[in-house]
Amino acid sequence: MTSQPAIPPDPTVPPDDLIVHLFVFVDDLYQATVPDHIQHRPGHHRLSLSDSEVLTLSILQEALSLDSEASFFRTARRSLLHLFPRLVSRDRYHRRRKALMSMHQVLFQDLAAQAEAASRYLIVDSAPVETVKFARSQSGKRSIPEADYGYVAARKQVFFGLRLHALVSDRGAVVDFGLTPADSSERDVAREVLDHRAGASVLADQGYSGRPMQQYADEVGVELIVTAARVHGGDRAPGAADRRSWRQKRTRIESVFAVLADQFGVSVTRARSTLGVAVRVVAKVLAYNVSLVLNQMLGRADTAIKSLFA
Repeated sequence: MTSQPAIPPDPTVPPDDLIVHLFVFVDDLYQATVPDHIQHRPGHHRLSLSDSEVLTLSILQEALSLDSEASFFRTARRSLLHLFPRLVSRDRYHRRRKALMSMHQVLFQDLAAQAEAASRYLIVDSAPVETVKFARSQSGKRSIPEADYGYVAARKQVFFGLRLHALVSDRGAVVDFGLTPADSSERDVAREVLDHRAGASVLADQGYSGRPMQQYADEVGVELIVTAARVHGGDRAPGAADRRSWRQKRTRIESVFAVLADQFGVSVTRARSTLGVAVRVVAKVLAYNVSLVLNQMLGRADTAIKSLFA
């Protein structure tokens, strides 16, 4: 794919220009972060699609809300051949995308580090990732052994699959995440998330409360701020204004999960293996963070992601 001159900031970016922006950004990030021995591995010059093109297509697939690879490829064949004239077959793209999972992670980690360094505070929470419908849970367990039954308190609903645990910056960027069985304890996973983050302030809901959790946060030097659903004692209680402010700020992660579910389809995956789920979730979270940066580059509101790829 050939790079083109940058276009001026505009809230309504033509689709082709947006894809070119996306490719240039991904290629620059790839060149800056991926080790030379991977970029120039034996046989790389014989590949029909460059790594940056595969990564761009992977991000674009998730940003367009096309969870079905078959649907995405029909769209690509119909609308993207002038930008990706050496587009490979769907099977080859699928294999290349899986093979580049570690590069998705490298790009994510670089963006996450930048976002975390600029963040005033972080927010931790989890969200469901359904791997199969509840009625097919037994067959789903065979294809994805890590999947299990979980419960979504807000919807009072049981689901079967995994749980996405995420740490989000004050501006809404995902700075860390992990996948666990749906029945995993939020407190246990939070210990890993909080580790190596001395000096950080982290907002959490009641699921992360308790003396052991607070003691661990103190040990690793993290200020853990657990926000209650309501302020006891009313608006005039001591510290009520601060607690209400923290509670409002914590809702940022709920907005992030809503976008990841609605725009990027993270709450339901069609992948049929553990690796497949991991690849899709990594690509979705990377696509989300890249979308935030593209909005900043184009002079748009950070969180105006849905309209970016409309």
